[in-house]
Amino acid sequence: MKAIYISLIIVLLTNVITGVVVCAPSVSNVVAQAVSVPKYDVFRISFQIDTAATNLYWPYDESPNTGVPAGVGVSVDGLFSNDNWQTIIVQPAFFFQDYQRQVITTAAETRDWIYPLGESEWRIRFSPTAVGEWKYRIRVTDSSGSVTYDPPDNSFICTPSNNRGFVRVSATDSRYFETSDGTYLNLVGLSDNNKSPLAMDDVCNHYANYGINLLRVWWQGSQGPVLFGMSGQGGFPSWSGGLVLSTEAALPGDLFSGKINGNKSVSALFIDVKPNTKYRFSAWVKTIGLAGEGDYGAYLKANIGSPVNVPLTQKLTGDTDWTLLTADITTTSGQTNGSLQVAVDGSNGGSAYFSHVSLREDLNDGQYGPELVPRSSFDAQKHVSQLEAWKADYQVELTRNLGIYLKICLQEKQDQIFGRIQPDGTGGALIDDNVYASATHASRTYQKYFWRYIIARYGYASNIHSYEFCNEGDPFNGSHYNAANAFADYMHQNHPNRPLITTSFWHSLPMEFWKYSACDYIDLHEYHGPVDSSRSHGPRIYAWADPATSASNAQSILPISKSEGVLDFDSSTYHSGSRSIRINASTVGLGFWTWRYHVGIDPDRTYTIRFWGKAQDVGSDTYRRPGISLVWSRAFDENDWVSERTFDAPLGTYSWQQFQWTGIKPPANANTANIGLLCTCTAAHEGAFWVDDVEFIDETSGENIFVDGGFEGDRIDYDAALAVQKYTVFLDSYGRRLGKPAVWGEAGIRGPNLFGSPYKGVYYTGENQYLSDDASGVWYRKFIWGQIYPGSTANIYWWVGNIRKYNLARYAKVFQNFMSNIPLSNGHYVDAAATTSTSALRAWGQKDLVNNQAHLWIDNIPYTWKNVVDRVNVPKASGSIIVTGLKNGAYKAEWWNTETGAIAKTEDVMCSNGSIELSIQNLKSDIACKLSPTPANISLKVLTPSSEVYPGQTVTIKLEYTNNDNSTATNVSVSAKIPAEMTYVPGSAEASGGVYNPNTKEVSWNVDSVNAHQTGNRSFKAKVQN
Repeated sequence: MKAIYISLIIVLLTNVITGVVVCAPSVSNVVAQAVSVPKYDVFRISFQIDTAATNLYWPYDESPNTGVPAGVGVSVDGLFSNDNWQTIIVQPAFFFQDYQRQVITTAAETRDWIYPLGESEWRIRFSPTAVGEWKYRIRVTDSSGSVTYDPPDNSFICTPSNNRGFVRVSATDSRYFETSDGTYLNLVGLSDNNKSPLAMDDVCNHYANYGINLLRVWWQGSQGPVLFGMSGQGGFPSWSGGLVLSTEAALPGDLFSGKINGNKSVSALFIDVKPNTKYRFSAWVKTIGLAGEGDYGAYLKANIGSPVNVPLTQKLTGDTDWTLLTADITTTSGQTNGSLQVAVDGSNGGSAYFSHVSLREDLNDGQYGPELVPRSSFDAQKHVSQLEAWKADYQVELTRNLGIYLKICLQEKQDQIFGRIQPDGTGGALIDDNVYASATHASRTYQKYFWRYIIARYGYASNIHSYEFCNEGDPFNGSHYNAANAFADYMHQNHPNRPLITTSFWHSLPMEFWKYSACDYIDLHEYHGPVDSSRSHGPRIYAWADPATSASNAQSILPISKSEGVLDFDSSTYHSGSRSIRINASTVGLGFWTWRYHVGIDPDRTYTIRFWGKAQDVGSDTYRRPGISLVWSRAFDENDWVSERTFDAPLGTYSWQQFQWTGIKPPANANTANIGLLCTCTAAHEGAFWVDDVEFIDETSGENIFVDGGFEGDRIDYDAALAVQKYTVFLDSYGRRLGKPAVWGEAGIRGPNLFGSPYKGVYYTGENQYLSDDASGVWYRKFIWGQIYPGSTANIYWWVGNIRKYNLARYAKVFQNFMSNIPLSNGHYVDAAATTSTSALRAWGQKDLVNNQAHLWIDNIPYTWKNVVDRVNVPKASGSIIVTGLKNGAYKAEWWNTETGAIAKTEDVMCSNGSIELSIQNLKSDIACKLSPTPANISLKVLTPSSEVYPGQTVTIKLEYTNNDNSTATNVSVSAKIPAEMTYVPGSAEASGGVYNPNTKEVSWNVDSVNAHQTGNRSFKAKVQN
C-alpha cells in the first residue's frame, strides 16, 4: 500500500489558469442504436461532447437564483421532428455511465455485483408518438456558445406497435386513467421498496405474473434507488449510521462535509470491487482542534485489500487545513465488495471533517476508472449518482417489459442535503421548507436541474404512471403547495410526454391545495383500524365515523361510555335491517354526539339530509337539539372550521319517523361536510335517541354519499370491501368536483403488535397481525374486488408481507382478467345501482346504458376475513339481484369464480320492462357476473341495382336483414361497406337513423328489435365514380 497526502493550497494553485481560449462546444461519435423503432418505444442515441462546462449534471443557466453558480453547466438536447422541422419536440440529453451486473452467490448470501462498464458518454432516449419518418439533431449550449449538430444519417422510422402509449386522465370520464390510445387502465397497486436489481427481479416478475400492474416506488433516500439527495426518513442508505453532515467546514465551492466528534469511524458502504485489482482510495480531510495523546488523529482505513481495518494514511491532528489523504490498495483474490472508512482514534477533543471519499480502479499511467462510491461528495445537489440512476434504469426497463406501471415518489421532504440549502445558497439549518423551496430559493434552482435530468433519462418510459413530488408533505403548508405546483408546471411544460404529477400529505385532504393545483390527481394516504404510536390520523373503525387525529382507540370503538353518555349499536330497536345507533345523553353533559363522518362537497351544488329517528325522554337545557350536527370546513372539522348547522329532531318521546331537509347550500368557502349524530337531555333526566338510515344526498347526481348510514356494516378493518367503498366515496366526492381522479395512495389494515415479531413469518411493521391467520387471503380478495365499486380508481396497499407469504397477488390476476375489455373510461358507465332481496348480500358494479353492458360483484357481507379467522359459522346467502336500465331482450350472464378466475357458468337471462333479475343460491363468499346482450342470429343481404349503372349515377343500395332465431333480437347492428368505385351520398343513411364512418367507408344502423324470423331493411345512396 502506498499513502499520499496533498495540502489544499497546492491543489488550488494547479487550478489557477489564465488566458485560456475556449472553443464552442462540439459533438462527436454519434451512434443511433436503431434505424426503426416501434411507436411509443425508445430511440436511443449515444455520443460525446467537448464542452467548457465544469458540471455535466447541470444545464447551462446564465441567471440562476442567488447562491447558485452561474454558467457552469451545459444544456444538451435532442431535437426531433416528423414534419420536416415545422414542429420540434425537445428531449433533453443526459450524462451517462454504464454498468455491468452479475449475481454472486456465496455460502453467506446471494447478491448483485454492479460495476462500471466502459467510458462515460452522453445519451438521448426519445419515444416517438406517431408512425412515419422522424429526423433528429443534437443541440449543445454552454458558456462558450451554442451549436446544433445535424448528423449525416439523421432519420429513423417509427413503426406501428402494440404499445398503447403514455398514461393520462381519461378525456371522457375524469375518474379514471387511460393510455394515449384511449384504452382504460385498470390498476391494482402495491408499495415496493426494493433497492437492488436482484430483489426487483424477484418481486416484479412475481407481481406481473399475478396481475399487479402498479407499483409505488421511491427514488430518494427513504428506500429504493437514491436519485434525489442522499438521505431519507431512515438515514443515509449508502453510508453508516454514524454519518453526521455539517455546514461548519467545507471544501471551497462545497456546502457540506461529514463531521466526526470523538473516536469513531464513518463508512461508505456497499462498494463493489474486482478481485486482485489495484485501486486508489482518497478523501479530503480537515481537523480543527483535534487533540489527544499518543498515536491519535484522523486517517483512512478500509475492509478492502489486506490487511483490513488498519491505518492506510498519516493521521492528521491539531488544526490541519483540507488535505487530500490517498492510499493505493489491492483487493484479494476472493474479494468482490467492501467499505471505506474515515476514522478518528485516540482523541480527547476537537473535530475532523471529510468529503469526496473516493475509490477508483487504477488503470495505470496515472489513469483511473469511474467513481465507485455512490455518494462520494455530500453536495448531492451537484450530481446524480450514476450507480443509483442505473438501478432506476433497470427498474424502469424491467417493469416496462412486464407491463407494470410505476408511481414514483421522487423527492424526500426531510432530505438532509436539499433541506439544509438556505434561500441564499448557503448551508444551514435543516427544515422542510428548504425542500418546499420558493421560486427564488437556491434549492428551487437545484431541484429544477434535477427535474430536467429525470426528464432526460426517463422521459421515454410510457410505463411511468406518475411522479409524486414528495411523500406525505405538510397538509397545511403553503410552501409545500407552491413547490408541488412548481414541480407539476415544470414537468408539464418541459417533458415531451407530459407525465401525471401529484403529491401526498401525512394527514387530511387539503382542498385549498387541490382546488387550485396543477397536479393531475388526488393522492390520499390513510390507514384503517386502531391507531398505534406512529399515528398520523385518528382511528378508522367504522365507515360512518372519522374520529379526530387525537382520538384514542377506546374513544372510537363501540360501546363508548363517557360522562356525557353512552354510544352503542342497538340490535333490538331499528327502523330497517338489523340494528341502529343508540345515543344515551347523561345529565352530566346534557348532550352526546358521535365522531363526525367526513365527505367532500361542492358549494355550487345543493344537498339533502334525511334520517329516521326515535326518541325516549329527549329534552334539552342547551342550544342543542337531537338530530344531526353538520360542520362545514375547508379540510376536516378539526382543521379550517367554516360554520356549523344543526338539523333538529323533536324533543320528547316518539316512535320511528323520518326527518328530511332539502336544498342545503354549503358556504362558498367550504370543501367538506362533517356529519355527527347528536342526542340531548335535561339535568332532570337522561334521554335516549335512536338513529337509522342516514342519507346525505348530492341533489345534482342523486347519489347518497353517506356510507353505511344503516349501521349494518362491520368494522372497516374487518370488512375490507366496506373500507374500499368508504374511501372510494370519500375520494370521489372531492375528485368529481375537480374533474380529477383520486388514488388511495397508501392503504393498510392497522393493528397492535400482539404476538411479537415475526408472527407466522411476517415481521410486524404496523399491520394487523390477525391477517397472518387468514391463509386463504379473504381480506385481500375482498379488498381487490371492492375496487369494482363505482369511482374506484387505484388503491395501493402498503404492507406486502402477508401478500407475499400466502401468494395473495393471485387475486389481482383474476380481477384483471374479469375487468379486461371493459372500457370503463368511455364516459357511459354509471353505478349499476343493483338492489338485493336480502341485507346479507351486496351487489356493486357499473352499467353502460349505451352499449347495454353491466358487471357486478356480489358479496356475502358477513363472510369477512375476521369471521373466517375467528371461525364464525357464517350462513350461506341466497337471494335475488335486480339490475335496471338496460334495454329489453336476451342477455348472457357470465358468472366468475373470484378465487380461481374460472367461469363457473353462463346462463341466459331476459331483460323485461328494463329489469334483469339474477338468482343467488347458497353463496359462501363472493362471485362476479358480466351481463351482455345475447348475440343475434342475423343474416344480411346487400342488394345493389340489377340494371347497368353508369358513371355519375346515384343509386339506392338496400340492406335486408333477417332474424333467424325463435326469439326477439334486440340492439341489432346492421352495417355494410360502400361498394368499390362508389362514393357515399351524405345524409342518405342518416335519414333512417344510420351513421356513415368516412374512415372505414361504412354505413351502420342500430335496430332496437327484430322479431323472431322477421325481415327488415335499411337503405342508403351512393354515387358511381367517373
